[in-house]
Amino acid sequence: PEQQQPLSDDVIIKKLQRALPKCTIADANVKTKTQSDDDYLSSPYGTQIHKCNHTVQSNEMEFIFCLADGKEKDVNEYHAQVQCLSLFFIENADGVDLTSDEGGGYWKVLYVFRKHKYGDGSGDNAKYSFVGYMTLFCFFSPFKKPKPGIILRICQALILPPYQGCGLGKGMMSAVYDYAHGKFDSILSGDGDDSDSGSGRTKAEIVEVNVEDPSPSFTRLRNRMDYQMLKDRLSSNTTSSPLLPDKYFEERHKFPFLQDGDITDAAVATKITKPQIQIAYEIFKLSQVLNIFGGKQDIDGNIEKGFRLMVKKRLNHLHREDISACVTKEDKKKQLSELYDDVFIQYTSILKRLK
Repeated sequence: PEQQQPLSDDVIIKKLQRALPKCTIADANVKTKTQSDDDYLSSPYGTQIHKCNHTVQSNEMEFIFCLADGKEKDVNEYHAQVQCLSLFFIENADGVDLTSDEGGGYWKVLYVFRKHKYGDGSGDNAKYSFVGYMTLFCFFSPFKKPKPGIILRICQALILPPYQGCGLGKGMMSAVYDYAHGKFDSILSGDGDDSDSGSGRTKAEIVEVNVEDPSPSFTRLRNRMDYQMLKDRLSSNTTSSPLLPDKYFEERHKFPFLQDGDITDAAVATKITKPQIQIAYEIFKLSQVLNIFGGKQDIDGNIEKGFRLMVKKRLNHLHREDISACVTKEDKKKQLSELYDDVFIQYTSILKRLK
């Protein structure tokens, strides 16, 4: 067959223009009102809630995190452009209409921008480029126990490839947790119609942060963050209000399964889901065991058995439909063992990374 000639760069760009946001194409005719002539933003979208420096490809760069209200017209128009990038990086990604209030909810977007300094580096001379975003859907749950409130759901998270692996994903998750706990109340004061007077928060309290269909990589990030949160809270426990009772930690070589009431209390305090409390607890107990054995994975057989049974109990409940579909008892054991092996590898990887 006749060999086809490779497409030129101009042809490729022309074909991609239908899917790429206008702000990534140098010769785009339409520009947002905050976009400068050289394809940098003259000001970021949303309210700045955090800034940090990270090293990317041996270069130190400054980044800012901004929380934007989806009801604002400029934000909705800008996001309609940048969310096109999710089609290239997120499996089964869908576009989001930020102005939609379906189900009585509303949208927030956490943007990450890179700050480019010009001249004296002041705000007037700085320009910004898009790095990533996280869409947050907030809705009121009247039957949430132990008390009703706002559920904050992370729907999409994207960091552009050049900036991945430098800690920005962790920074976004931390910012979301801090927002749920009210750390940015004073900064966001009067932000949006859904805020209470004198505070940037919703009229009802945010009671839980959860994630919609997380990818394996996002699951690892989330588990690492939740474990670190649990560890930090346990290390700062006061005798009057411990996050979890001491009975779970008195003997490092024993692995009591968390009681539902204790899980609920910890979930309320941290604003993460009850399954995530159990996962963070499992990682914490594994860290205790590895410390006993000097960080080695050749754990004593009886101790490893206790940990394995604790984890398998949760996995058996979580995957009960798939496991029940197995024909024989041996098949059920095999599938549960494979699930446990995957979890153990992930947990040890998390602990190794946090050393």
